[in-house]
Amino acid sequence: MRCLTLLSTLVLVAPAVRAADIHVHPTSPDALQLAIDAAAPGDTLFIHGGTYSAITITKPLELVADPVASVEGVNTPSSPQWVLQRPITMAGPNAGTVTLQNIRTVGVYNVTIHFARAEPLVKVDGFDRAVFIGCDIREPQYIADGHIDGAPAIQATAPEVFLFDCTIRALNPATAMTAVPGTRPAIDAANSTVIASDCDIEGGFFPFIILFNCTQPAPPDALGAAGVVADRLFQTGGSIRGGRGPMLFCSGGTPPPTLPPGPAFIVNQRVVQRHSLDQLTRPTVGGTWRIDVTTGKLGALLIVGHELGALNFDPALGWNLFSPSRILAYLPVAPTDQHVELSIPPWATAFAGIDWLAALYDHDEGRLGGPVMAKLY
Repeated sequence: MRCLTLLSTLVLVAPAVRAADIHVHPTSPDALQLAIDAAAPGDTLFIHGGTYSAITITKPLELVADPVASVEGVNTPSSPQWVLQRPITMAGPNAGTVTLQNIRTVGVYNVTIHFARAEPLVKVDGFDRAVFIGCDIREPQYIADGHIDGAPAIQATAPEVFLFDCTIRALNPATAMTAVPGTRPAIDAANSTVIASDCDIEGGFFPFIILFNCTQPAPPDALGAAGVVADRLFQTGGSIRGGRGPMLFCSGGTPPPTLPPGPAFIVNQRVVQRHSLDQLTRPTVGGTWRIDVTTGKLGALLIVGHELGALNFDPALGWNLFSPSRILAYLPVAPTDQHVELSIPPWATAFAGIDWLAALYDHDEGRLGGPVMAKLY
């Protein structure tokens, strides 16, 4: 692979005015929620690792963890069933963006009653956009002596859901009974545009179904669920899969050993962008930002900018160009797979702590691929 180096072409502009930075340390399980409550809209919370109790976000914020921070749900009694409470709730003022970076959901639920209901691991309401960067949103572990239906990893009504370099798994059902629990998609956003870049997404599944007779149809709810349910889905890189098909056990005939998996997606419109970007290293002041680039047959233009607001997304076209004031560099890329090295000069210190984005404008398809996003250190 050919290596390109960006040296003198990097032109820096004054960084945008930023809101307050708040540092959160794992001093108590509710430390993160207390910081969220104290923050003003637009603030950035830098989370210094740790495990925290469930959180509710009601204002536009950016939550950035380094190292990874964990948020866990709890068992909550609720007549007539127990509820496995969601770890993260976004309930906003019908505007703004919430960004989660390097956040994972965790929890071990000891369910010793006969029926329980699970909430989505993340629920997004009342915001224009939810952004997940490097997040791990997946099923908790169960110690179950009862019956638990599945739930989505992310359930959203926000118009746009962005996911960059994330692992997303539906919360799988579990049962110690003959009843069959239902499976759910990993992302349930039927009225939203979902943009997934280099993510690993898988719908819910139930490992086996027991039927009294092999001529009985398998319950539809028990089959593998879709990976994504959305109005529009734009994907570049990564993998989106339906839930695995369950094994079937029955008498009176020979069943198929495993039922087929669920669909990868159920959407009104899907666009797959063949060109892609893959981040190999994080950008550092005085160092390099190494990115793998795959382009179409006519090559592409690699664009580097800063701040998420610099990136526009048009559902009809895909990624649009950055606004000119926030473009840091352009770099032509030949029509092939290659490594690109962006050298970041020491005087870029003014941009430390700011999100950098690299996107690919493909001359062949006329739309942007990627983006990849990373915070400059």
